[in-house]
Amino acid sequence: MAAAATVKQNILLASLVGREALMQMVLISLPIGLQGFFIAGILSSAMSTVDSYLLVAGGNLSYDLYRPFVRPNLSEAALLRLTRIGILIVLIPSLAVAVYF
Repeated sequence: MAAAATVKQNILLASLVGREALMQMVLISLPIGLQGFFIAGILSSAMSTVDSYLLVAGGNLSYDLYRPFVRPNLSEAALLRLTRIGILIVLIPSLAVAVYF
């Protein structure tokens, strides 16, 4: 709503998309040091979300697929190692899809 108000006041261009309008509004209104904190906060929340999703996906591969069907008596250390490998297995196609889109 704040970005829409700045468009009405001719501070921002009307051709901006919603995400771009919010970023432009914040970068216009915050001083330089706080701009860096804002951008770092956005990046850290995105990185945290990606990290969580990769951990869940790697855990699903090892705990829900590999252990019940292939080796039911797998040790915890081997399961942890397999989860880390599962994260890499999920990461590669995820990066390919992200780059494609």
